[in-house]
Amino acid sequence: MAFEPLAPHPAQRSETGRPVPEWEKIADSYDWTGIRCSCAGGARHVPADFARLLAAQTAEEATGNGLLGDVATHGLLSEAAVPVARMALAAFRDEELSVPALRTLTMLIINFTDGEADQEAIANGREDVGDECREVLLEGIPLFYAGLAESVDKFVPQYLAQALRDLGEDPEKVRAAFDAGPR
Repeated sequence: MAFEPLAPHPAQRSETGRPVPEWEKIADSYDWTGIRCSCAGGARHVPADFARLLAAQTAEEATGNGLLGDVATHGLLSEAAVPVARMALAAFRDEELSVPALRTLTMLIINFTDGEADQEAIANGREDVGDECREVLLEGIPLFYAGLAESVDKFVPQYLAQALRDLGEDPEKVRAAFDAGPR
C-alpha cells in the first residue's frame, strides 16, 4: 500500500505571510503519524528535520539528522522515503540552499535513487519503496543535468551524476555533462 497525500495544502501563505514552499505543501499533505521510519518513534519528526536541513548554513547544521539514518540508512529505505523523495525533488527545484544543505539533500537523493526497502517496509508490504522513489525522481532528471552544468561544488555534481546513472541515464551522456561543468 503506497502512502498517498491526504489532500491539497489548505494555505498558499504561511502565518508570516510568506508563500508556503512546495516541499512544505507536500509534507503537510501526509499523515506522518501513520508512516514508519527506522527510528522507534515513527516519522512524525521528518518534516521538521527536513526544514532544519533546508535552513542549514554550515556543515555542522546540515548533517541530515532525522533523515539520513532514519528515512534512508546505507541504501535501505523506510516507508517515509517516498514522501521525502517528493519533498526533496521540490526543494531541489525551488529552494536556494547553502552548499552544505545542498550536499546533504543530494546525498539523500542518491540514497533514494539507489536504495531498496528496509526489512520493516518489506514486512509491511512496502517492498516497492525503492522503485516508488525512483519513479518520483525521474521527473528530476532535467534538474539534475542542470545541477551538473551549474554547480561549482566538489561533491554535489558527483552525487547528481550518480543519481542520473541510477535513474537509467546513459553513462556517457552523464560523463559528458559532468565534464562540461564549471569545476
